[in-house]
Amino acid sequence: MTESLLSLPIRLRGAIMAAQSKKSFRIKVLHLQPLQGFADYMIFLGGGSDRQNRAIADAISEHFKDLGEYPLAVEGMEEGNWVALDFSDLVFHVMNEETRRFYALENLWKDAPKIEIPEEIPPNPLN
Repeated sequence: MTESLLSLPIRLRGAIMAAQSKKSFRIKVLHLQPLQGFADYMIFLGGGSDRQNRAIADAISEHFKDLGEYPLAVEGMEEGNWVALDFSDLVFHVMNEETRRFYALENLWKDAPKIEIPEEIPPNPLN
């Protein structure tokens, strides 16, 4: 089942736009709430290098900081090949392709509705 980009919470769309501003690619959003998951959404984002992954994670964190929100946990910033940001209802995994293929976390929730993310999210007309 595929859901619409417009079904995403606006703060998640903003975080994805922040990640795209740092050239994140292959963004996949899984909607875990219908499966009684530990988070409402699990977001997987691609980066081309450890440095780029850290920049993507920083951009996501800054977006939420502007909203007055801070992650409950951040893992992997030093190494950079896999940075995880936990905002309780939203969990972001910024990974290089090798790490993403090796762990294949996206396959753990095959039954979760998926949201297709275009290369660029158009600006929200309500903002």
